[in-house]
Order: sequence, then structure tokens, then C-alpha cells
Amino acid sequence: MRLPDIVYVLPLLFVGLGAVSLMIISTFKKVSTRVGVYYTLFFLVLAFVANLVSINSFDEAYSFYPFVDVFKRMMVVDTYSDYFSIFLILGGI
Repeated sequence: MRLPDIVYVLPLLFVGLGAVSLMIISTFKKVSTRVGVYYTLFFLVLAFVANLVSINSFDEAYSFYPFVDVFKRMMVVDTYSDYFSIFLILGGI
């Protein structure tokens, strides 16, 4: 069963949104480093959960291009990229 394309792009969106919002929040002097660490942890855990949801088959290899009309086949979602992104996000946590 293939999920909608947005589900496969959610981990990238969460990491990107977390990074941009952390840069904006860090400009305020009231925000401590501890708050920034918790904020980063929140977005990484959110991306990890979204990545676990997007892995729809543990026993079969898959590969496809989400949002072909937007990305023009420059973005691929496959078994390797899903498992590799899980390890990268876990490394960040």
C-alpha cells in the first residue's frame, strides 16, 4: 500500500522547519541554550516518528519519485534513503 506523497516528505519538512525556526528563536536573548536543545530534540523526534510512519514495508524494497510535477524526478524515496535517514536522525538525537 502506497501512502500519499506528503507522508514521505514529512521528515524532511520537519527537520527543515525545525532548523529555520531554531535559527529565528536563537536571535532572542531571552532564549537559553537548554530551550534550544529541547526544541531541537522535539523536531528530531517528530521527524523520526514521521520517518517510521513513512516506512510501509520492512520486507520488500521500493523506490519511487514523490511530487514528480514539482521536483521533476530529482527526489527519490526508496528503502535505502528511509533507513539511512533513520540512522542520521537517531545520531542527531
